Amino acid sequence: MTTPSRLAVPPLQMDAETAAQYVGERSRATFLSRVGEVYPRPTARLGRRDLWLRGDLEKAVDLLHGRGPSRLAEDL
Repeated sequence: MTTPSRLAVPPLQMDAETAAQYVGERSRATFLSRVGEVYPRPTARLGRRDLWLRGDLEKAVDLLHGRGPSRLAEDL
């Protein structure tokens, strides 16, 4: 599988491995340990794979860096 850093546009939905790379976690296991606390739970299941939406992951990273909805509105 191609890593997000090699993609011109990251996929809209990602499995745990790709999601971990996208948000900058060191490993899939670290990402999964933070799901439900820092990162959202997966939004869909395809076969045996849980999937996360890119937008949901981006919102979680924004919140992690103090860029909540009120802060984002100020930047517009």
